[in-house]
This record gives sequence, structure tokens and C-alpha cells, in this order.
Amino acid sequence: MEDLLAAMIASAMEKQQQFIEAQFKTLQDRLDNIQSELSSCSNRVRELCDRYSSLNSRVGKLEKNYDKSVARLMTLEEKMSGRETGEETFELHALQSELEAVGKQIHDLLVRQAELIDQRLALETSRADAHKSVINVTNPLTLTSSTPCVSQHRS
Repeated sequence: MEDLLAAMIASAMEKQQQFIEAQFKTLQDRLDNIQSELSSCSNRVRELCDRYSSLNSRVGKLEKNYDKSVARLMTLEEKMSGRETGEETFELHALQSELEAVGKQIHDLLVRQAELIDQRLALETSRADAHKSVINVTNPLTLTSSTPCVSQHRS
């Protein structure tokens, strides 16, 4: 009788060990997937930051060009001060067209910059969520088991 009880306990303990090992493998796989996703999100955030910096640089250059064009336009208008020749009128219209084009480029870049900021925030949120998942996987509070735990009571 004692041998039968010992065999039952050993079998139950072996099943429990197999269950725990399977749970550990599942959690390890989840952790690997989350870490991979976290790495991917981090890389994407770096890409967006680089693109954001590039856009900032381009906006700065366009703003300088815009300022130069405005200064040239003002200079031309001062020169004209009441007299308009065909050549000066043509130059004035060319500067106004250039100014409008640069203004549109600045506007388009600012819109793109706002989109990149939104994407970066979404990715940072995703990265934070993935980090929380990593913490939850590495520090599980409880393991549930479909195999009952066998305890030995001595009388």
C-alpha cells in the first residue's frame, strides 16, 4: 500500500514538474516575443527621431531662405518706390512666387513633422506597454495549474 501511494505521489510530482516546465517554456517564448517587439519599437523610435531631426534641419534652412526672399522683396519694393519697370515687375513676381513656394514647403514640412511626432508618441506608448509586459512576464505573481498539487498527510 505504501509503495502504491509513493508511486502515485511520484507520478503526480512528475506531472506537476512537466506542467511547470511547459509553463516556463511558454513564458520564455512570450518574453522573447515581447523583447523582440520592444527592440523593433526602439529601432522605429530612433528612425523617427532621426527623421524628425532631419525635418527640423530642413525647416530651418527653408525659414532662412524665406527670410532672405522677404528681405530681397522688401529691398526691391524700396527700390521701386513708385516706379515700375518691366524687369523689376518681373523680378517682383518671381520673388513672390518663390516666397509662396518656400512658404508651402515650410507648411508641408511642419505638417510632416507633426505626423512624425504623433508616430513617435504612438511607438513610445507601444514600447512602454511592451516593457510593462516584459515586467509582468519576468515577475509572474501566480502560476495556475490544471494538475492538482498532491500533498502527503501523515497521521
